[in-house]
Amino acid sequence: MKLGILSDTHGHTDRTRTACAILIGESVDAVLHCGDVGSEGVLIELATVFDPLGITVYVVQGNVDHYSTDVTGFSADVSIRMLGVYGDITLDDHRIAIVHGDDGRRRDYAATCGTFDYVFTGHTHAACDERIGDTRIINPGAVYRAAEPSIAVLDLATDTLQYFPVTS
Repeated sequence: MKLGILSDTHGHTDRTRTACAILIGESVDAVLHCGDVGSEGVLIELATVFDPLGITVYVVQGNVDHYSTDVTGFSADVSIRMLGVYGDITLDDHRIAIVHGDDGRRRDYAATCGTFDYVFTGHTHAACDERIGDTRIINPGAVYRAAEPSIAVLDLATDTLQYFPVTS
């Protein structure tokens, strides 16, 4: 299973569209958005691209995301899963935490509790890949407001991570 990982789109739909095209080209099976979505337009873009392909998008809220209940309950029949400020999911037998990263205690707990195989985070706008014990912590960088905008793809079968630049 290949995961597309993005964060910090900050409402920038053009860059989100570019990121989506990269992820489609990499044949991802699921997409994780690590927060600071920034607008309903970004969620609509993600749904427009991935829903027809049957690719589920898991989204956590970041510190700039203040949605109405209509957006957080995005639509039961669309493959957008709004997880609130913290996601705890299992994909391909891997336990995964998704947290934006603005709450350092929550991020650090997920990274050190020993429960998760992977912790995906954003917020810093800087790509990062590190391990704490058996847990791999991955930040894909930022789609917008970054010196070098980037996203990432992780192949869960091989544990191989690739970063991709995102330019409009």
